Amino acid sequence: MKKYQFLPAILLAIFFVSCSAESDSPLEEVTQLSVMESRYAAIEVTETEELSALPPISLAEAENILNTLHNHTNAKEELFIEKEGNTQLHVIIKQTISNKYAFTIQLNLSSYEDGTLFYNGYENSCSSHVMKWDMNGFSLASSNTEKYTYNFTSNSYLYFKVANNGIRYMKVPVKIQGEYHTDNNNASYTYTL
Repeated sequence: MKKYQFLPAILLAIFFVSCSAESDSPLEEVTQLSVMESRYAAIEVTETEELSALPPISLAEAENILNTLHNHTNAKEELFIEKEGNTQLHVIIKQTISNKYAFTIQLNLSSYEDGTLFYNGYENSCSSHVMKWDMNGFSLASSNTEKYTYNFTSNSYLYFKVANNGIRYMKVPVKIQGEYHTDNNNASYTYTL
């Protein structure tokens, strides 16, 4: 008789354990979403055609990527200078984080013999297929403190398609600051999440 009373007690315990395990998952997702919002100023945005083409990732994956980028884990910077003819110049700065995420900024310039420089725009790209990097308001200006130096800044955004009780599109601001030295063709940039 005791065996028959013991069986319902075990089934009831299993039921409560499984219910509490299911409730941890949404709580965990809310916590991860809160971390993205508070730590990285992430906001939810509406779907666009470009964003819908991104593959969905979990909140944990998005947070892990942002943490890696924020900490500049295993950061490596490369500089390439390409010249077209006598005046066209492309200054290409590539940063690779954790041997995985490469972010490239290309400055398109016209450089003349008298030392003047004309800005023809920029291009940017991200090597990762799980996020989109968009730059807005890019500016290039000569430095007030250093001769032969140009400073550039931009407000940019990383976009993620996150699977969290449905699909959400998250936008994370990234501040870009960099320098280009015309005397030695040296350039670099930093970013802040």
